Formats: sequence, C-alpha cells, structure tokens
Amino acid sequence: MRTWRVGTLTMGAALLLLGIGLLYAQLNEKLVLDWASHWWPLVFIFLGAEVLWQAHQAKKTDGRVVYDILSVFIIGLLLCFGLSMQALSEIGVIEQCKTLLVSENYELQKTSNPIPLDAGLKQVVIEGSANSLEIFSGPTDKITTAYRADITAPSREAALQLMEESQGVETRREGDTLYITCISSSPVSNISPGLGRQRYSLYLPEQLKIRICSETSDVQMHARNILNDWYINDIQSVALDLPAASNIHIAAQVNRQSDLQGNAGWIIKDRPPTSHSDSEYEEPTRVEGSLNLGAGQHKMIINCNGPVSVDLLP
Repeated sequence: MRTWRVGTLTMGAALLLLGIGLLYAQLNEKLVLDWASHWWPLVFIFLGAEVLWQAHQAKKTDGRVVYDILSVFIIGLLLCFGLSMQALSEIGVIEQCKTLLVSENYELQKTSNPIPLDAGLKQVVIEGSANSLEIFSGPTDKITTAYRADITAPSREAALQLMEESQGVETRREGDTLYITCISSSPVSNISPGLGRQRYSLYLPEQLKIRICSETSDVQMHARNILNDWYINDIQSVALDLPAASNIHIAAQVNRQSDLQGNAGWIIKDRPPTSHSDSEYEEPTRVEGSLNLGAGQHKMIINCNGPVSVDLLP
C-alpha cells in the first residue's frame, strides 16, 4: 500500500518561489518584503491543494495519507507565520518596515518671508520650544527666520512634503511687539520616518529689545552690536559672542560658578552667608556673575539652568 506524505510538494514549491523572488529582488534592486507581504497566502493554497489531491489519490490507489511529526511541526510554523504576517499587516507594521527599508535622512531648510522693520516695532519676543536656537543681531532693516530639520523619508519628495507640512516658525504682531513662536514637532528616532532634530535661526535688527522665554535647550547668539536690552529666561545653555568694544552690562544667574564660561572676565557676586542650622532645608543659592563692557548703557539679563559662555571678539 502506497503512503503519501503531505507537505513535500508544497515545501519544494515554496522554496522554489522564494529563491526566484530573492534572485529577482537582488538583480532588480527591489524589496523582497514587498513581494512576500502580498503573496505569502499562496503557501496555504498550495498546501491545501496538496492535501486534497493526495487524499483523492489515496482513495483511488488504496493508499493512505501520513502526517509525520516533522510535517505537522512545519505546518504549524507556517500557520503561525501566516497569522503573524496578517496581524502585522493589519496594524501597519509591515508597511512601516517597507517604508523604513527605503528611507533616507535629509537635512532641509525653510525660510520665511522677511518682515520689514518699521518705526512702530520696539520689541521682539521669542517663545515656544526648540532643540536649538541661533540668533544673529546686526545692522539690518528686516527680520528673517529660518527653520531646519533632519527628516527621515523614503524619497526627497516625501521629505519636502513633511517639511512643508511642519509648522516651523510662526509670527504675530501685537502693538509694538513682534512675537516669534518656534513650533517644535515631537521628534522621532532616526530609524523611523518623520521629523528628527529641529533647529531655528533668527536674524534680528540690533536696535530692538529682545526677550527670549522659550523652552529651548541650546541658544547661540552672534551679535555684531547690541543697541537695546535683552532678557533671556529659563534656558538650558547660552553661548554668546560679541565685540569687546560693546556697550553693555551682562548679568547671569547659573547653578554653579563653573557654569560661567568663555574668555570674558566674569565678576562673581559673593553669596550671602547661610546659617548651618537650616542650610539643609534651603534650596541651593544660585551663582550670579556679571560683565561690564564699555559704559554698560544696555543690559542683558540671563537666567540659565546650565552654562553661560561669553566670548569677546576683537
């Protein structure tokens, strides 16, 4: 009596198709995952057809169909694989994996239309949140904002679309004050499509009063000259370079004396004495440092949670 072992034909056909698919993908630089995610149910069709065909043949030839332990185990694995693939496809994991495999990193920039300076504008307030904020101050008659982002996308066109959809920088005018809001999208990891690290650049006229009250990790300022007061509050770190011939008084509050950095000669304010009995219940006293350049006509007040670096340029 002839014995029919189910699975042999299907396994051979599956290996044959998989080999052809891998060879085609390699020669044509295609993703085999895209092909496999659409055609994997054919394995069950072939297997079911083989079971029915061999059962039919067994009746005709007085044979019997045998499922050995190895065949049952392989069929179980195929069943689990098929159900897992379908579940991953339904929740979008397969599509995300396909997108990830063809994604690249792009660094793009978006610049806003310049805002002309008029006689009624006295102050600029920078708010919102940003990974990095770079400010240029100099003799200009307009305000320009630029927004840069690292974008992971399957193509440059898709990256440009994501950049266009991102809000970046928004401005609004209220009386004599211009509000510049840095709208930072939640960054994704470098292995997921979407926006990554975002950086903002602002070009401001030197005669305006500047207030920075954004939740920013890193602020870099390049000032050719400062002809008004600046207020910088609750920033993680500040780096400022300006001419040594500037006419400004800088006062900074930091957590430690070592946070006052740069080539400028900081004047450290003495801490008030604290009694030993209640010192352990009080918050640590912040360190205050100051710089006087020229007559100190203008002032810059900095309240920082990290280092403040001031470098004087010749």
